[in-house]
Amino acid sequence: TFSIMNAKVLNKDLYFAGSYLYFNKNISWKSGAALTSRTSDFNGEFPIYDFAQRESHPSFHVDTIQKLITPEIYSYVKYKINNNWIVGTGVRTNFPFKGQRNYLAKQLNLNFSTDHIHSLTISAGDYYNFILQNEALNDKLITSQQYSIDYQLKLSDLKLTSAVFYKKSKNDKTISSATGFEIFIKYHLAEKIEVTSSFMCIDVKSVNDDQIVKSPYDIEYFVRASLKYNFLTNWGLSAVGVFRQGTWYRPVQQANYNANLDVYQPYYTSNFDRLPNYAKLDISLNRYWPVSKGMTIILFGSINNVFNHANVREINYNPDYSDSFEELFSQRTFILEQ
Repeated sequence: TFSIMNAKVLNKDLYFAGSYLYFNKNISWKSGAALTSRTSDFNGEFPIYDFAQRESHPSFHVDTIQKLITPEIYSYVKYKINNNWIVGTGVRTNFPFKGQRNYLAKQLNLNFSTDHIHSLTISAGDYYNFILQNEALNDKLITSQQYSIDYQLKLSDLKLTSAVFYKKSKNDKTISSATGFEIFIKYHLAEKIEVTSSFMCIDVKSVNDDQIVKSPYDIEYFVRASLKYNFLTNWGLSAVGVFRQGTWYRPVQQANYNANLDVYQPYYTSNFDRLPNYAKLDISLNRYWPVSKGMTIILFGSINNVFNHANVREINYNPDYSDSFEELFSQRTFILEQ
């Protein structure tokens, strides 16, 4: 029997803001002030060891109130240099509240476009965000530097967007970096047929206390494609396919019996492995009937994971870790709704 974790969370978020906006043919300017108040009342019972979760195993109780109040002022300016070039910049800073650290967030972007067909945007910025935590502790400030180049192409039947980006962030003792590329294409094959496809790859590196931590977002390829077809009278057919690399996990190397807890304690390898690739195709069919001005009847049917591919969510083990088994995402599913 697993321990009962009756965790309860009550969140309260308040946001107040006031701003002044000025604009004319070539310039727009927005300045203002904002106050963000976040409160989280959190309590519950949790096991001390993740490998020992029966009711008889040791646990600890959490009962804490987390508060965060952040007053800020900001200013953003966008200037149209000519018909092709637009430059924008902005700053945001906080008034330190109850010993909080002061920060100055800033961003700059430059946009070039031609005939509303081609568009190129270069952006850079420093951003900051406080982590909600126990009010008795010192504040935790997440810092990040972000850079990106975005390209967009718009034609009558084709839309293409692509981007390369880099982000470096620091959260307490964890330093992370992410470098990636993505492209999205939408194309109208015919009046009633639309196809989309996208590809993304992202390289994420995280270091915590000189230890490398693998991120679930570290994926070398993520492909998504879709087809939408409207036919006859009020009928619609769609298909969505996803194919991506499996996420990282750490296999168990060995397990030793812990007599005090009466369980086996696992020890993980220092190296990470990948789960198998994830692949899924969903197909749906819908039909709607307008009954009156304010009423419509919709019939919807779908088959999720058409090919019943065994997509692995995680690797689990038997009680003594002598054998492993795959926990799967949902397999082929039929849905019919009205």
